[in-house]
Amino acid sequence: MTVRSSYLERNGFYRRARRSWGRQFTRKDLDTIDPMFVSDLLWRVPGVTVRFGSSVQAVSRRSSGVGRGPCVLSVYVDGVPMFDSHLDWIQPEGLEAVEVYRGLNTPIEYRFFNSCGVVLLWTRRGG
Repeated sequence: MTVRSSYLERNGFYRRARRSWGRQFTRKDLDTIDPMFVSDLLWRVPGVTVRFGSSVQAVSRRSSGVGRGPCVLSVYVDGVPMFDSHLDWIQPEGLEAVEVYRGLNTPIEYRFFNSCGVVLLWTRRGG
């Protein structure tokens, strides 16, 4: 029997995982991969690269349009958007799950800020 996180269940993680529109990392995956940084996970997501500079950003390999620059994925922590986020400020050992979606595969509730995609970081919580 698999024990599921009620926190992730309430936030739609398992529902989205069944549709497999993106890439999900569970706590078990995080323990197995043992990333030093969140960006270490993103290299494992097809179509996503990591851009290092004044911040660390996940970037879709698809263009954001002519003259519009790179297509940077939005980042949410526990469902709350992070602005000017630096992905590697988040410690992987403090995460319960990570989801990455690109373009039209992004769940509608997370398309508000851009159409490039999203990185959803879910922190560890009881239950």
